[in-house]
Formats: sequence, C-alpha cells, structure tokens
Amino acid sequence: MKKEAFKMGLLPGIIATLCCLGPLFLIILGLISASTALGFTMYKPYFILLAIVILFITLWFYICRRKQIICSGCSTKEQERRLIFLFIVFSLGVATLTYIAVFYLVLPWFGPIVYENFYKGK
Repeated sequence: MKKEAFKMGLLPGIIATLCCLGPLFLIILGLISASTALGFTMYKPYFILLAIVILFITLWFYICRRKQIICSGCSTKEQERRLIFLFIVFSLGVATLTYIAVFYLVLPWFGPIVYENFYKGK
C-alpha cells in the first residue's frame, strides 16, 4: 500500500514545482532566456492548485476503485477507515515533501550552476 501512496503523492508534488523547475530546464536547453523563465513564477499558484486538484482526483479514483485492495485484510469498518486515512495522509505527505525538496533543496543548488555555466561566460 505504501508504494501506491508514494506514487499518488509524487506526481502532484512534481506538478506543483513545474512553474520553476520547467523553465530551468528550458534555459539549459537554450530554448528560453532567464527573463522569460521569471515570467513563469507568476503562474506558481495555478500550478499548486492544479497539483492539489490532481492529488484529490487520483486519491478519490484510487480509493473508490481499489477499496477492496486497500482493505483486503480489514475485519472491521474502523480498521478500513484507519487504513484509508493513513493512505491519504501518506500521499499528502509525499506530495508536500516533494514540493519542499524541489523548491528548497534542488532549485537553490541547481540555479547557481545554471547561472554560472550559461550567463557568466557570455
């Protein structure tokens, strides 16, 4: 179950970071400039909202379709509810940690490398 919850949370976390990570890769490929990439930051709330919507849609679809798989060993309704609750909490945690890791670990490390290699030499 944890593997499925990890997959459910990873996709929305990555989608939420596309407003800043995507333009960085486009700069590396030489398709856009840094000033164009900065224009993407104004769409950050929309990417986060899209990620939340996708997270809830995937969780709803997964839980409604696979309820019997999530709770194959559940003997009571209380056990079933607890397992579904843990699945949702774990998926939300993975999405949040993915978002935080990319914004506060990957981008601060990767941004200066791109700047030094692509803009200081010109």
